[in-house]
Amino acid sequence: MPPEEREKIEKEILLYVSEIDKTIDKDSVALNNFDALSKMATGGKKPDYSTFSDQDLRSIYDGALRSTGLNTLSDGTSQQSTKQVDPHRNCAMSIAERGVPTSDLSREEMIEALDDLLKEHGYNYDPMTIAVAQGMMINARSAEVDGRLEKAKFNNMNLEEREGNGYEHTEGRKQLRTLKDRAQEFSYKVEDKAARLVQDALHKQLSTAQDLSPGEVAELIKTGKNNLDPSGMGGGNNHLAKMRVQTLDLTGADLTGVDLSESDLTGITITAESLSRAKGIESVKGVSDAMKQDAAKMQPYTLAMDQLKQEQDRLRTNPSRLDKFVALLKHGSKGIDGEIEKLQKKIDATKLAMNDELQGITIQDRQDHVNMMKQGVGGAKRGIEALDNEIGNDNLAQAHPQILKPKPMEQRKEMLDTREALKNEKARLKGEIETNKSAVKVREKLGPKVEAPKKGTGQSVSL
Repeated sequence: MPPEEREKIEKEILLYVSEIDKTIDKDSVALNNFDALSKMATGGKKPDYSTFSDQDLRSIYDGALRSTGLNTLSDGTSQQSTKQVDPHRNCAMSIAERGVPTSDLSREEMIEALDDLLKEHGYNYDPMTIAVAQGMMINARSAEVDGRLEKAKFNNMNLEEREGNGYEHTEGRKQLRTLKDRAQEFSYKVEDKAARLVQDALHKQLSTAQDLSPGEVAELIKTGKNNLDPSGMGGGNNHLAKMRVQTLDLTGADLTGVDLSESDLTGITITAESLSRAKGIESVKGVSDAMKQDAAKMQPYTLAMDQLKQEQDRLRTNPSRLDKFVALLKHGSKGIDGEIEKLQKKIDATKLAMNDELQGITIQDRQDHVNMMKQGVGGAKRGIEALDNEIGNDNLAQAHPQILKPKPMEQRKEMLDTREALKNEKARLKGEIETNKSAVKVREKLGPKVEAPKKGTGQSVSL
């Protein structure tokens, strides 16, 4: 091969590699734009479009309204017959025919089109349908990068074979290795993004699944698991073979009142606390007996804490005039903030009671701990009184140094610091005592009415 021809092909290969590298940069930034499509799942309520940024609307218009998969507005052909009617002005076909770029559309035009689509679904667009479409779109980008990388590698290999005589395109090989690592990193980022979108969609579905049958709930979870299967995502076989297995995580999902009795959670990450909010705990599959037992013990406590947190949220966001008046009477200048603090103390006490239940700490153990802390308060009080006397005597000595001998400043500072530390410790212990006493009351109200006897020698459990 003539040197000038080889040099020309080498430059073409390096230019192609550079273009792929720029595509990865551009697509990495664009990944975040796909999050906006999730805002279409509004749970049966018309959205507040003022919360949609211009970029959100552009992303939704390009990703959903231009898509025949997500834009279900009629294109004029009835599914029941071949009768042609006028297509909806904002269906995917009409938008394509107009050919107006998103940059030339006003905010009002994009909102009108989006509202037409959401209204078609009763403002209750299925979040999983959106998530699957989002996953296919972003996986297609990763698959495209993989395909172009394979082409670049083939072109470089073909050049070396044509040249022969042990020739190696060193710079091409170097840049291809770097690009391969970047493409793999981008692929992982895409996979994680797609998995999170599916997981978030399932969380949304389950948060409104209280009225669904156990079978319908089980189907939601099964579909969510299936949608993480790489074979259901866009891309060629070579791209799919590289994809990692992703798992669902229901930790933090709002399962309050959701019946999981027919659900299979095999391979799904979940905590006992999240599970405790659901119904049918004893029958759920794919969860250890130990976790079921813990969830059953935790259930009355988690439900009580959730109610307290809901009341906190209500007071933070929408307190009534009566709430404000009562809070002012109870907490003075702190007002609503004081009531929120009071609720937080109840939450802390309930959590402590729940943890005692799980760890086998009895009510008597907790009461013994309260008595021990009371002794600590007494000790701190006596220490403060003793230091008050010493400091008082030193104050007198400071006033009459010609008669009495004042303590050195370093020793006086040490006494003052010690007294302050004892005051802080006394206040801390008194707060802990109140929390512990409240936890005992919560245990008596929510826990088993008859506690099992302690195991072993009858010694108290260490708290």
